[in-house]
Amino acid sequence: MEKVLIINPPSPFLLDEKVFPNLAPLFVATTMLRDGYNVEILDLSGKRNFKDEVEKKVFDYDVFAFTGTSSQLPFNLEILEVIKTKNPSSFTVIGGPHASVVSSLRRKIKSQLGKIEDLEDKLSKYDPNFSPLEKFDLIISGEGEVAYKEIFRGGEKWREGGIVHDLNSFPIPDRGLINFENYHYEIDGLKATSIITQRGCPFTCYFCSGRDTDIYRKVRLDGFLRVNSPERVLEEMDYLHENFGIEAFMWYDDEINLHNEKIKDLTKLLQKRPYKHRGFIKSELFVRWPEQAELLKKAGFVELCTGAESGSNEILKKFVRKHTTRETNKEAVKLAQKNGMRFKAFTIIGHPYEKYEDVMLTKDWILEAHPDDFDVTIHQPYPGAPAYDNAVKNNQIEGYEWAYEGGLFFNKTDYSKHTTFYKGVPGEYVSTVRTPSLSAKEIVKLREEIDFELREKFGLRQNKRMDEVSYGGQTKK
Repeated sequence: MEKVLIINPPSPFLLDEKVFPNLAPLFVATTMLRDGYNVEILDLSGKRNFKDEVEKKVFDYDVFAFTGTSSQLPFNLEILEVIKTKNPSSFTVIGGPHASVVSSLRRKIKSQLGKIEDLEDKLSKYDPNFSPLEKFDLIISGEGEVAYKEIFRGGEKWREGGIVHDLNSFPIPDRGLINFENYHYEIDGLKATSIITQRGCPFTCYFCSGRDTDIYRKVRLDGFLRVNSPERVLEEMDYLHENFGIEAFMWYDDEINLHNEKIKDLTKLLQKRPYKHRGFIKSELFVRWPEQAELLKKAGFVELCTGAESGSNEILKKFVRKHTTRETNKEAVKLAQKNGMRFKAFTIIGHPYEKYEDVMLTKDWILEAHPDDFDVTIHQPYPGAPAYDNAVKNNQIEGYEWAYEGGLFFNKTDYSKHTTFYKGVPGEYVSTVRTPSLSAKEIVKLREEIDFELREKFGLRQNKRMDEVSYGGQTKK
Protein backbone atom coordinates (compact mmCIF):
# COMPACT_ATOMS: atom_id res chain seq x y z
CA MET A 1 0.00 0.00 0.00
CA GLU A 2 1.20 3.50 -0.83
CA LYS A 3 2.63 5.50 2.04
CA VAL A 4 1.20 8.99 2.41
CA LEU A 5 2.80 11.93 4.24
CA ILE A 6 0.51 14.87 5.05
CA ILE A 7 2.55 18.06 5.34
CA ASN A 8 1.49 20.99 7.51
CA PRO A 9 3.72 23.96 6.50
CA PRO A 10 5.17 26.57 8.88
CA SER A 11 3.53 29.96 9.53
CA PRO A 12 6.37 32.29 10.60
CA PHE A 13 4.17 35.37 10.04
CA LEU A 14 2.24 34.52 13.22
CA LEU A 15 3.08 35.85 16.67
CA ASP A 16 3.42 32.27 17.89
CA GLU A 17 3.02 29.16 15.73
CA LYS A 18 2.74 26.76 18.66
CA VAL A 19 -0.57 27.90 20.13
CA PHE A 20 -3.17 25.86 18.24
CA PRO A 21 -2.40 22.84 16.08
CA ASN A 22 -3.83 22.76 12.58
CA LEU A 23 -6.73 20.34 13.01
CA ALA A 24 -7.29 19.74 9.27
CA PRO A 25 -4.41 17.24 8.83
CA LEU A 26 -5.59 15.45 11.96
CA PHE A 27 -9.15 15.12 10.65
CA VAL A 28 -7.82 13.70 7.36
CA ALA A 29 -5.15 11.39 8.76
CA THR A 30 -7.43 9.96 11.45
CA THR A 31 -10.08 9.16 8.85
CA MET A 32 -7.53 7.62 6.46
CA LEU A 33 -6.14 5.42 9.24
CA ARG A 34 -9.66 4.28 10.08
CA ASP A 35 -10.16 3.42 6.41
CA GLY A 36 -6.98 1.32 6.33
CA TYR A 37 -4.50 3.69 4.67
CA ASN A 38 -0.83 4.09 5.60
CA VAL A 39 -0.49 7.76 6.52
CA GLU A 40 1.61 10.01 8.75
CA ILE A 41 1.78 13.76 9.44
CA LEU A 42 4.82 16.02 9.20
CA ASP A 43 3.98 19.06 11.32
CA LEU A 44 6.37 21.89 10.48
CA SER A 45 4.81 24.56 12.69
CA GLY A 46 7.56 26.58 14.33
CA LYS A 47 10.31 24.81 12.37
CA ARG A 48 12.82 27.28 10.98
CA ASN A 49 14.84 24.41 9.48
CA PHE A 50 11.74 22.95 7.84
CA LYS A 51 13.51 22.12 4.55
CA ASP A 52 16.03 19.99 6.42
CA GLU A 53 13.14 18.14 8.06
CA VAL A 54 11.62 17.45 4.65
CA GLU A 55 14.90 16.28 3.09
CA LYS A 56 15.07 13.44 5.61
CA LYS A 57 11.77 12.02 4.35
CA VAL A 58 11.77 12.46 0.56
CA PHE A 59 12.37 8.76 -0.16
CA ASP A 60 10.20 7.36 2.65
CA TYR A 61 6.78 8.07 1.11
CA ASP A 62 4.96 7.59 -2.18
CA VAL A 63 2.53 10.47 -1.83
CA PHE A 64 3.20 13.90 -0.33
CA ALA A 65 -0.06 15.65 0.53
CA PHE A 66 0.07 19.37 1.32
CA THR A 67 -2.44 21.52 3.15
CA GLY A 68 -2.30 25.22 3.97
CA THR A 69 -3.79 28.68 3.84
CA SER A 70 -3.02 31.29 1.19
CA SER A 71 -0.32 32.85 3.37
CA GLN A 72 1.41 29.47 3.76
CA LEU A 73 1.71 28.80 0.03
CA PRO A 74 5.29 30.16 -0.39
CA PHE A 75 6.48 27.66 2.23
CA ASN A 76 4.59 24.82 0.58
CA LEU A 77 6.30 25.68 -2.70
CA GLU A 78 9.71 25.64 -1.03
CA ILE A 79 8.94 22.21 0.40
CA LEU A 80 7.68 21.02 -2.99
CA GLU A 81 10.95 22.07 -4.62
CA VAL A 82 12.95 20.08 -2.08
CA ILE A 83 10.86 16.97 -2.69
CA LYS A 84 10.85 17.19 -6.49
CA THR A 85 14.56 17.98 -6.66
CA LYS A 86 15.51 15.00 -4.51
CA ASN A 87 12.78 12.61 -5.67
CA PRO A 88 11.34 13.66 -9.07
CA SER A 89 9.09 10.59 -9.33
CA SER A 90 7.24 11.37 -6.09
CA PHE A 91 3.53 12.20 -6.34
CA THR A 92 2.46 15.50 -4.81
CA VAL A 93 -1.04 16.75 -4.06
CA ILE A 94 -2.31 19.95 -2.49
CA GLY A 95 -5.64 20.50 -0.76
CA GLY A 96 -6.85 22.61 2.13
CA PRO A 97 -8.17 26.17 2.32
CA HIS A 98 -6.06 27.88 -0.36
CA ALA A 99 -6.41 25.12 -2.93
CA SER A 100 -10.16 24.91 -2.29
CA VAL A 101 -10.97 28.60 -2.65
CA VAL A 102 -8.69 29.05 -5.67
CA SER A 103 -10.25 25.97 -7.29
CA SER A 104 -13.72 27.41 -6.71
CA LEU A 105 -12.74 30.72 -8.32
CA ARG A 106 -11.11 28.90 -11.22
CA ARG A 107 -14.31 26.95 -11.91
CA LYS A 108 -16.30 30.19 -11.79
CA ILE A 109 -14.04 31.94 -14.29
CA LYS A 110 -13.94 28.89 -16.58
CA SER A 111 -17.73 28.85 -16.73
CA GLN A 112 -17.76 32.54 -17.64
CA LEU A 113 -15.11 32.20 -20.35
CA GLY A 114 -16.66 29.10 -21.91
CA LYS A 115 -14.81 26.87 -24.37
CA ILE A 116 -11.99 28.83 -25.96
CA GLU A 117 -8.68 27.69 -27.39
CA ASP A 118 -6.40 29.67 -25.07
CA LEU A 119 -8.42 28.99 -21.90
CA GLU A 120 -5.47 28.19 -19.62
CA ASP A 121 -3.58 31.27 -20.78
CA LYS A 122 -6.62 33.44 -20.15
CA LEU A 123 -7.02 31.96 -16.68
CA SER A 124 -3.40 32.65 -15.72
CA LYS A 125 -3.75 36.26 -16.82
CA TYR A 126 -6.98 36.69 -14.89
CA ASP A 127 -5.54 35.64 -11.53
CA PRO A 128 -1.95 35.03 -10.38
CA ASN A 129 -2.96 32.20 -8.04
CA PHE A 130 -4.01 29.60 -10.60
CA SER A 131 -0.63 28.80 -12.19
CA PRO A 132 1.44 28.22 -9.01
CA LEU A 133 -0.82 25.34 -7.95
CA GLU A 134 -0.12 23.63 -11.29
CA LYS A 135 3.33 22.75 -9.91
CA PHE A 136 1.66 20.05 -7.83
CA ASP A 137 0.65 16.81 -9.52
CA LEU A 138 -2.90 17.06 -8.22
CA ILE A 139 -5.06 19.89 -6.82
CA ILE A 140 -8.06 18.89 -4.72
CA SER A 141 -10.81 21.11 -3.36
CA GLY A 142 -13.16 20.04 -0.61
CA GLU A 143 -13.09 18.70 2.94
CA GLY A 144 -10.28 16.27 3.56
CA GLU A 145 -12.21 13.44 5.20
CA VAL A 146 -13.91 12.72 1.86
CA ALA A 147 -11.65 14.58 -0.58
CA TYR A 148 -8.55 12.46 0.18
CA LYS A 149 -10.00 9.59 -1.93
CA GLU A 150 -9.22 11.60 -5.07
CA ILE A 151 -5.53 10.87 -4.47
CA PHE A 152 -6.09 7.25 -5.43
CA ARG A 153 -8.36 7.85 -8.45
CA GLY A 154 -7.43 8.84 -11.96
CA GLY A 155 -8.81 11.98 -13.53
CA GLU A 156 -8.13 15.61 -14.25
CA LYS A 157 -5.47 17.59 -12.42
CA TRP A 158 -7.99 19.92 -10.74
CA ARG A 159 -10.63 17.91 -8.89
CA GLU A 160 -13.58 18.47 -6.61
CA GLY A 161 -13.43 16.20 -3.58
CA GLY A 162 -16.77 17.00 -1.99
CA ILE A 163 -17.76 18.04 1.51
CA VAL A 164 -18.79 16.20 4.66
CA HIS A 165 -22.48 15.64 5.27
CA ASP A 166 -22.64 13.92 8.63
CA LEU A 167 -19.84 15.06 10.95
CA ASN A 168 -20.75 12.42 13.53
CA SER A 169 -19.80 9.64 11.11
CA PHE A 170 -16.11 10.57 11.29
CA PRO A 171 -13.69 9.80 14.12
CA ILE A 172 -12.35 12.24 16.68
CA PRO A 173 -9.12 13.73 15.28
CA ASP A 174 -6.19 11.95 16.93
CA ARG A 175 -3.89 14.61 18.42
CA GLY A 176 -1.34 11.89 19.09
CA LEU A 177 -0.41 11.94 15.38
CA ILE A 178 1.63 15.11 16.03
CA ASN A 179 3.78 16.32 18.90
CA PHE A 180 0.73 17.79 20.59
CA GLU A 181 2.55 18.55 23.85
CA ASN A 182 4.63 21.17 22.03
CA TYR A 183 1.56 23.38 21.69
CA HIS A 184 0.73 25.74 24.53
CA TYR A 185 -2.44 27.66 25.29
CA GLU A 186 -4.29 28.51 28.47
CA ILE A 187 -7.73 29.76 29.39
CA ASP A 188 -7.89 31.20 32.90
CA GLY A 189 -4.71 29.34 33.79
CA LEU A 190 -6.03 25.99 32.59
CA LYS A 191 -4.34 23.91 29.92
CA ALA A 192 -6.40 24.43 26.76
CA THR A 193 -6.61 23.62 23.07
CA SER A 194 -8.89 24.21 20.09
CA ILE A 195 -11.88 22.25 18.84
CA ILE A 196 -14.23 22.53 15.85
CA THR A 197 -17.76 21.18 16.30
CA GLN A 198 -19.63 22.56 13.29
CA ARG A 199 -18.96 23.61 9.72
CA GLY A 200 -20.44 26.18 7.45
CA CYS A 201 -21.73 29.71 7.93
CA PRO A 202 -24.87 31.09 6.24
CA PHE A 203 -23.78 34.73 6.33
CA THR A 204 -22.26 36.62 3.41
CA CYS A 205 -19.55 38.87 4.81
CA TYR A 206 -17.84 40.41 1.77
CA PHE A 207 -14.33 40.06 3.26
CA CYS A 208 -14.53 36.43 4.39
CA SER A 209 -12.57 33.92 2.35
CA GLY A 210 -14.78 30.98 1.46
CA ARG A 211 -18.15 32.73 1.34
CA ASP A 212 -18.34 31.80 -2.35
CA THR A 213 -17.69 28.10 -1.74
CA ASP A 214 -19.92 25.26 -0.54
CA ILE A 215 -17.33 24.19 2.03
CA TYR A 216 -17.70 27.35 4.07
CA ARG A 217 -21.25 28.33 3.20
CA LYS A 218 -23.21 25.09 3.62
CA VAL A 219 -24.50 24.62 7.16
CA ARG A 220 -26.95 21.91 6.10
CA LEU A 221 -26.56 19.28 3.41
CA ASP A 222 -28.81 16.38 2.38
CA GLY A 223 -30.83 16.77 5.56
CA PHE A 224 -27.79 16.87 7.83
CA LEU A 225 -27.03 19.90 9.96
CA ARG A 226 -23.25 19.99 9.72
CA VAL A 227 -22.62 19.89 13.45
CA ASN A 228 -21.39 17.31 15.92
CA SER A 229 -23.99 16.07 18.36
CA PRO A 230 -23.63 17.32 21.96
CA GLU A 231 -22.64 13.77 22.99
CA ARG A 232 -19.90 13.68 20.34
CA VAL A 233 -18.60 17.08 21.48
CA LEU A 234 -18.34 15.93 25.07
CA GLU A 235 -16.69 12.69 23.97
CA GLU A 236 -13.92 14.65 22.23
CA MET A 237 -13.41 16.87 25.27
CA ASP A 238 -13.17 13.86 27.57
CA TYR A 239 -10.66 12.25 25.20
CA LEU A 240 -8.48 15.37 25.30
CA HIS A 241 -8.78 15.63 29.07
CA GLU A 242 -7.95 11.99 29.74
CA ASN A 243 -5.07 11.72 27.26
CA PHE A 244 -3.50 15.18 27.38
CA GLY A 245 -4.75 16.85 30.56
CA ILE A 246 -6.80 19.46 28.67
CA GLU A 247 -9.24 21.32 30.91
CA ALA A 248 -10.38 24.18 28.67
CA PHE A 249 -11.38 24.62 25.05
CA MET A 250 -11.20 27.31 22.38
CA TRP A 251 -14.16 26.75 20.04
CA TYR A 252 -13.29 27.64 16.43
CA ASP A 253 -16.81 27.26 15.07
CA ASP A 254 -17.79 30.35 13.05
CA GLU A 255 -20.49 31.05 15.61
CA ILE A 256 -21.44 28.63 18.37
CA ASN A 257 -24.87 30.24 18.85
CA LEU A 258 -26.09 29.86 15.28
CA HIS A 259 -28.70 27.26 16.26
CA ASN A 260 -30.63 28.19 19.39
CA GLU A 261 -32.01 24.70 20.03
CA LYS A 262 -28.53 23.22 19.68
CA ILE A 263 -27.23 25.65 22.27
CA LYS A 264 -29.86 24.52 24.76
CA ASP A 265 -29.02 20.82 24.32
CA LEU A 266 -25.28 21.40 24.19
CA THR A 267 -24.98 23.65 27.24
CA LYS A 268 -27.13 21.27 29.29
CA LEU A 269 -24.64 18.48 28.60
CA LEU A 270 -21.56 20.66 29.11
CA GLN A 271 -22.73 21.47 32.64
CA LYS A 272 -21.85 17.90 33.59
CA ARG A 273 -18.14 18.72 33.30
CA PRO A 274 -15.98 21.41 34.98
CA TYR A 275 -14.36 22.41 31.68
CA LYS A 276 -13.92 26.09 30.76
CA HIS A 277 -14.62 27.47 27.28
CA ARG A 278 -13.98 30.37 24.92
CA GLY A 279 -15.76 30.78 21.58
CA PHE A 280 -17.19 32.95 18.83
CA ILE A 281 -20.80 34.10 18.72
CA LYS A 282 -22.99 35.99 16.26
CA SER A 283 -23.82 39.14 18.24
CA GLU A 284 -27.21 39.75 16.56
CA LEU A 285 -28.41 36.25 17.48
CA PHE A 286 -26.94 36.60 20.98
CA VAL A 287 -28.99 39.73 21.56
CA ARG A 288 -32.09 38.22 19.93
CA TRP A 289 -31.89 35.21 22.25
CA PRO A 290 -30.49 36.72 25.48
CA GLU A 291 -31.14 33.47 27.38
CA GLN A 292 -28.05 32.14 25.60
CA ALA A 293 -25.84 34.23 27.87
CA GLU A 294 -26.97 32.47 31.04
CA LEU A 295 -26.82 29.06 29.35
CA LEU A 296 -23.27 29.60 28.11
CA LYS A 297 -22.14 30.89 31.50
CA LYS A 298 -23.56 27.82 33.26
CA ALA A 299 -21.86 25.59 30.68
CA GLY A 300 -18.44 26.98 31.62
CA PHE A 301 -17.89 29.72 29.03
CA VAL A 302 -15.62 32.42 30.42
CA GLU A 303 -15.07 34.48 27.25
CA LEU A 304 -17.06 35.18 24.09
CA CYS A 305 -15.78 36.75 20.87
CA THR A 306 -17.49 38.38 17.92
CA GLY A 307 -16.65 40.09 14.66
CA ALA A 308 -17.93 43.60 15.35
CA GLU A 309 -16.03 44.60 12.17
CA SER A 310 -16.83 48.34 12.22
CA GLY A 311 -18.31 51.08 14.35
CA SER A 312 -20.00 52.63 11.32
CA ASN A 313 -23.63 51.61 10.87
CA GLU A 314 -23.41 52.58 7.21
CA ILE A 315 -20.54 50.16 6.58
CA LEU A 316 -22.20 47.44 8.66
CA LYS A 317 -25.40 47.73 6.62
CA LYS A 318 -24.02 48.26 3.11
CA PHE A 319 -21.01 45.95 3.13
CA VAL A 320 -20.61 43.73 6.19
CA ARG A 321 -24.26 42.62 5.98
CA LYS A 322 -24.38 40.70 9.25
CA HIS A 323 -27.79 42.17 10.09
CA THR A 324 -26.25 43.96 13.04
CA THR A 325 -25.50 47.52 14.18
CA ARG A 326 -22.97 49.21 16.43
CA GLU A 327 -25.72 49.36 19.08
CA THR A 328 -26.41 45.62 18.78
CA ASN A 329 -22.72 44.81 19.02
CA LYS A 330 -22.42 47.02 22.09
CA GLU A 331 -25.43 45.30 23.66
CA ALA A 332 -23.80 41.91 23.06
CA VAL A 333 -20.69 43.04 24.96
CA LYS A 334 -22.74 44.21 27.92
CA LEU A 335 -24.90 41.07 27.91
CA ALA A 336 -21.85 38.83 28.16
CA GLN A 337 -20.21 40.96 30.83
CA LYS A 338 -23.45 41.16 32.83
CA ASN A 339 -23.47 37.36 32.93
CA GLY A 340 -19.88 37.15 34.14
CA MET A 341 -18.14 36.44 30.84
CA ARG A 342 -15.36 38.41 29.19
CA PHE A 343 -15.86 39.70 25.66
CA LYS A 344 -13.39 40.20 22.80
CA ALA A 345 -14.32 42.25 19.73
CA PHE A 346 -12.66 41.90 16.33
CA THR A 347 -12.65 44.93 14.04
CA ILE A 348 -11.30 45.70 10.57
CA ILE A 349 -9.94 48.77 8.82
CA GLY A 350 -10.08 48.94 5.03
CA HIS A 351 -13.78 48.54 4.28
CA PRO A 352 -15.18 49.76 0.94
CA TYR A 353 -15.63 53.54 0.82
CA GLU A 354 -14.27 53.82 4.38
CA LYS A 355 -13.29 57.33 5.41
CA TYR A 356 -11.26 58.65 8.32
CA GLU A 357 -14.54 59.42 10.09
CA ASP A 358 -15.64 55.78 9.77
CA VAL A 359 -12.39 54.57 11.29
CA MET A 360 -12.91 56.98 14.17
CA LEU A 361 -16.40 55.54 14.64
CA THR A 362 -14.77 52.14 15.07
CA LYS A 363 -12.34 53.59 17.59
CA ASP A 364 -15.19 55.32 19.44
CA TRP A 365 -17.21 52.09 19.44
CA ILE A 366 -14.36 50.22 21.15
CA LEU A 367 -14.13 53.00 23.74
CA GLU A 368 -17.90 53.04 24.36
CA ALA A 369 -18.48 49.28 24.35
CA HIS A 370 -15.27 48.68 26.31
CA PRO A 371 -14.81 45.00 25.49
CA ASP A 372 -12.31 43.15 27.64
CA ASP A 373 -10.06 42.74 24.60
CA PHE A 374 -10.13 43.72 20.94
CA ASP A 375 -8.35 43.33 17.62
CA VAL A 376 -7.87 45.91 14.90
CA THR A 377 -6.81 44.24 11.66
CA ILE A 378 -6.45 45.32 8.04
CA HIS A 379 -8.72 43.94 5.36
CA GLN A 380 -6.79 41.57 3.11
CA PRO A 381 -8.73 40.31 0.07
CA TYR A 382 -8.36 36.54 -0.24
CA PRO A 383 -9.56 34.20 -3.00
CA GLY A 384 -12.98 32.87 -2.09
CA ALA A 385 -14.13 36.16 -0.58
CA PRO A 386 -16.82 38.15 -2.45
CA ALA A 387 -14.54 41.21 -2.39
CA TYR A 388 -11.88 39.22 -4.28
CA ASP A 389 -13.97 36.96 -6.50
CA ASN A 390 -16.40 39.70 -7.57
CA ALA A 391 -13.83 42.44 -8.14
CA VAL A 392 -13.67 44.05 -11.57
CA LYS A 393 -10.87 45.76 -13.47
CA ASN A 394 -10.25 49.26 -12.12
CA ASN A 395 -9.48 52.47 -13.98
CA GLN A 396 -10.36 54.90 -11.18
CA ILE A 397 -7.19 54.91 -9.08
CA GLU A 398 -3.76 54.62 -10.62
CA GLY A 399 -1.65 51.75 -9.35
CA TYR A 400 -4.61 49.56 -8.39
CA GLU A 401 -5.82 46.99 -10.91
CA TRP A 402 -8.98 45.73 -9.19
CA ALA A 403 -12.02 47.33 -7.55
CA TYR A 404 -14.88 45.96 -5.46
CA GLU A 405 -18.21 47.82 -5.70
CA GLY A 406 -16.32 50.93 -6.75
CA GLY A 407 -15.10 51.66 -3.24
CA LEU A 408 -12.29 49.22 -2.47
CA PHE A 409 -9.16 49.08 -4.58
CA PHE A 410 -6.43 46.46 -4.51
CA ASN A 411 -3.97 44.40 -6.49
CA LYS A 412 -4.38 40.66 -6.34
CA THR A 413 -1.66 39.13 -4.20
CA ASP A 414 0.37 36.35 -5.77
CA TYR A 415 0.43 34.04 -2.77
CA SER A 416 3.21 31.96 -4.25
CA LYS A 417 5.52 34.90 -3.58
CA HIS A 418 3.98 36.80 -0.66
CA THR A 419 2.73 35.89 2.82
CA THR A 420 0.42 38.89 3.14
CA PHE A 421 -1.71 38.47 6.27
CA TYR A 422 -4.80 40.10 7.72
CA LYS A 423 -3.67 39.41 11.27
CA GLY A 424 -0.08 39.15 12.38
CA VAL A 425 2.71 40.96 14.17
CA PRO A 426 2.17 44.68 14.96
CA GLY A 427 4.80 46.74 13.19
CA GLU A 428 4.85 44.28 10.28
CA TYR A 429 1.41 45.09 8.86
CA VAL A 430 1.07 46.24 5.27
CA SER A 431 -2.11 47.16 3.42
CA THR A 432 -2.83 45.90 -0.08
CA VAL A 433 -6.10 47.85 -0.16
CA ARG A 434 -7.12 51.47 -0.26
CA THR A 435 -10.42 53.36 -0.42
CA PRO A 436 -11.27 56.55 -2.34
CA SER A 437 -10.24 58.64 0.67
CA LEU A 438 -7.75 56.47 2.60
CA SER A 439 -4.41 55.41 1.15
CA ALA A 440 -2.77 52.09 2.05
CA LYS A 441 -0.21 53.92 4.22
CA GLU A 442 -2.94 55.82 6.06
CA ILE A 443 -4.78 52.57 6.78
CA VAL A 444 -1.66 51.01 8.34
CA LYS A 445 -0.94 54.17 10.33
CA LEU A 446 -4.49 54.33 11.70
CA ARG A 447 -4.47 50.66 12.62
CA GLU A 448 -1.30 50.93 14.63
CA GLU A 449 -2.23 54.21 16.32
CA ILE A 450 -5.62 52.87 17.44
CA ASP A 451 -4.22 49.54 18.57
CA PHE A 452 -1.43 51.11 20.62
CA GLU A 453 -3.53 53.93 22.11
CA LEU A 454 -6.49 51.80 23.19
CA ARG A 455 -4.34 48.99 24.57
CA GLU A 456 -2.54 51.55 26.68
CA LYS A 457 -5.86 53.04 27.81
CA PHE A 458 -7.42 49.66 28.68
CA GLY A 459 -4.24 48.33 30.31
CA LEU A 460 -3.95 45.48 27.80
CA ARG A 461 -0.72 43.77 26.79
CA GLN A 462 0.76 45.01 23.55
CA ASN A 463 0.87 42.19 21.00
CA LYS A 464 4.40 41.93 19.69
CA ARG A 465 7.07 39.49 18.70
CA MET A 466 9.97 41.94 18.66
CA ASP A 467 11.60 43.59 21.69
CA GLU A 468 10.56 46.97 20.36
CA VAL A 469 7.68 47.82 18.05
CA SER A 470 6.97 51.27 16.63
CA TYR A 471 3.35 52.42 16.69
CA GLY A 472 2.57 55.63 14.88
CA GLY A 473 5.94 57.14 15.70
CA GLN A 474 5.96 55.89 19.32
CA THR A 475 8.09 53.06 20.61
CA LYS A 476 6.75 50.65 23.17
CA LYS A 477 9.23 48.49 25.12
